[in-house]
Amino acid sequence: MKESMKKFGIHKLKIIILEKKMRKWGLKRSKREMWQELDERPAILERKFCENSKKLL
Repeated sequence: MKESMKKFGIHKLKIIILEKKMRKWGLKRSKREMWQELDERPAILERKFCENSKKLL
């Protein structure tokens, strides 16, 4: 249970970062599309997420 919560939290963070980027680029996308993208390319997004979180810190 806790593990899935943790994973979901990470997903949430990714979504938030993606949404911020989208807003910055002036693009509007639905949450469903973002979730789909997360499911399709987790490794790529994981790498991007790590790079982005380092920049944010």
